[in-house]
Amino acid sequence: MPTKVAILDLLCEREVYGPKGNAAAIRSFGEVEILALNPQLPSLDGWQKEGEWDGLPFHRVPMPSDVEAWFDDDVAALIISGSRSNLTMPEPWMDEATDLVRRAVEHGVPTLGICFGHQLLAAAFGGRLQRAEHGFHDISTVQLTSKGEVDPLFKACERPPQVVFTHQDQVVEIPDRFQLLAEAHHVGIAAFRICDEEGVPLRAWGVQFHPESTAAICRHASEVEDMPFTVDDPRIEELEGERILANFAELSLA
Repeated sequence: MPTKVAILDLLCEREVYGPKGNAAAIRSFGEVEILALNPQLPSLDGWQKEGEWDGLPFHRVPMPSDVEAWFDDDVAALIISGSRSNLTMPEPWMDEATDLVRRAVEHGVPTLGICFGHQLLAAAFGGRLQRAEHGFHDISTVQLTSKGEVDPLFKACERPPQVVFTHQDQVVEIPDRFQLLAEAHHVGIAAFRICDEEGVPLRAWGVQFHPESTAAICRHASEVEDMPFTVDDPRIEELEGERILANFAELSLA
């Protein structure tokens, strides 16, 4: 039976970074039924309501009114994609998205926020965001902040892991209940984990980088001059994003 995975599909209008990125983010779950939530669309009219993203079946569904009951219907995990929008430039749909992710995390839904999703999770729990003077768009390493056992999201990764960043907004302050997991030279909060009010770690993480930027997606980004590195940049083969996504899938299904 396929595993149900929900995704806040906030890059649905971008041919590669939306569908192919979504598929890369979810592929580690194996056989899946993808439920695509699109809070930024006033309605689903005129949009492809079902099909495949790089071979993975999806269908778009309305935003749920009863979030907890909706996730109780065998939904294994929630992924929050990146977005061309910015939380520092608010849009009406962001309030509903913020409410959904906060309630999902509090309900115990395994959750991974990617880039904009990382920022949305922080904002949902009272974190502070800031728009940097310049954006950062490149491959970079992250320094894991754990002095003891590495968080399972980064299990079996090379240290320091190499990942893809492309953003200008960034989280500059996280709530006390968050654990800082990673830093980068251009951003102090590169990854975090959310805990409950008693400090017990939840299965909820935010990563400022893009683990779904696979080698193939990176090469495409280079070919269309969307990223500064070249197609044959050796760093592309050393990316740890797929390992991180596989760890999230394993943690979600445990």
